Amino acid sequence: MRPGIFLCLLFALAVPFCAFSQTAEPSGVTNLPKSIPYSDETTGVVFPAKIALFMKIEVRKNNNPFFGTIIRYAGTFGTSADIYIYSLSATPAEVSLKSALEHYEQVKNSILGLSTRAAGLEQVSLEEEYSLQSGKQEVGRRAVFRFEMDGENFTSELVIFPYGDRVIKFRITSPTESTAARKAAGEFLRTVCDSFFKENAVRFVPLPRPNAPASPQ
Repeated sequence: MRPGIFLCLLFALAVPFCAFSQTAEPSGVTNLPKSIPYSDETTGVVFPAKIALFMKIEVRKNNNPFFGTIIRYAGTFGTSADIYIYSLSATPAEVSLKSALEHYEQVKNSILGLSTRAAGLEQVSLEEEYSLQSGKQEVGRRAVFRFEMDGENFTSELVIFPYGDRVIKFRITSPTESTAARKAAGEFLRTVCDSFFKENAVRFVPLPRPNAPASPQ
């Protein structure tokens, strides 16, 4: 994968996060060490320097909870993973599942519209959606997208769920044709989800495929 293409893709994937900010990012940003575990004080979750085949490359924390914390990992096979921890307003309040799912739909639709805004991105399609379930309850959503850019295909995943007064969002991107990359991305996703839902591991329950015909009764 050519570096220029990958950088363009990373820029495009950052757009949905920034799109919900009403103003430019304020001062008060702290860059934390990347080579040691990061313990997030708002969630109590520890993010190690290495998860599966991914190495932590950046931890950026903003004093404004609306912008929150970004934890970035880079993996082998051209994979990347970003974890966002933020509130839905400048004054944190308990985030309901309903609010988190509404936010998920906004982010999902923003991603689907990227092909009209991001240079070089030819097509974005929604391939699959899942309900995140812990125990017997739904706790969030997961979407799998296909990106076509300059003749190359990428699989990009979005995961969103509420956690106390924060929203947790994952973005994981890998070359579609690399089985090893897809496997590594799946291991990363499972490991990080389990760190939030220790007592009841998360299950990914498929939702009806987009535009799929209804099953016969």
